[in-house]
Amino acid sequence: MGLGISAEEYHRDLQDCIQKAQRIARHNVREAQERQETHYNRRAKHRTFQPGDQVLVSILNTASKQLAMWQGPFTVIRQVGPVDYEVSKPGHRQEQQVYHVNRLKEWKTPQAWMAQEKAVPVAKPDGSLRLCIDFRKLNALTTFDAFPMPYVSHLIERIGEARYISTLDLAKGYWQIPLRTANCAKTAFGTPWGLFKFVRMPFGLNGAAAIFQRLMEMLLAPHAAYVAAYIDDIIIFTSSWEQHLEALRAVLREI
Repeated sequence: MGLGISAEEYHRDLQDCIQKAQRIARHNVREAQERQETHYNRRAKHRTFQPGDQVLVSILNTASKQLAMWQGPFTVIRQVGPVDYEVSKPGHRQEQQVYHVNRLKEWKTPQAWMAQEKAVPVAKPDGSLRLCIDFRKLNALTTFDAFPMPYVSHLIERIGEARYISTLDLAKGYWQIPLRTANCAKTAFGTPWGLFKFVRMPFGLNGAAAIFQRLMEMLLAPHAAYVAAYIDDIIIFTSSWEQHLEALRAVLREI
């Protein structure tokens, strides 16, 4: 071969070099994994679960791999390490899977939420009060509605050369949408006078804006040539006064 060694010796030396490189690579990977594990476990929350406990699991959304959602409840089977638990997930592709404690949290029934969420009155600019509820726990379990919201710049472009413009601000818009009876209890909140629940869609629910926007676009679709909506704000635009009056009548009849 011109190197003073035979092909067999060259092949043997090459294999030795490859095996040495593999050992070094495995060692480096193992050290990196140990460093990452130490760093991750340092942030582990102090939670302990027992076999049979009901838990929520942070699982990547199938629609977006970058969006994790709390799903469940699932059942803890056993603890398999200082910070790892095996969880049963019937109906999933992997019905039994091990999760780090950071991806688990205690499941609480809706009745448990009811006793914790309190109504807080907040003053509005006009002096009236808005009843605010902290729905973060409920929202964490709600499927995200990805209905696209319109860009304001696109709405402005649609108005174009219109000479007559009217705007409508719907009063209590969200409250025009009824909740399913089975879901009303999930919105329950505490007051000094007892527990109450919403029967209409309240402000603060995950996806409420998207749901309302979808409804408005469905209602106003026959009038899309001269009407645009951004949640509960409607704008009507025409080039003549006669057209404007007719457009106003048509939209008011629709809503």
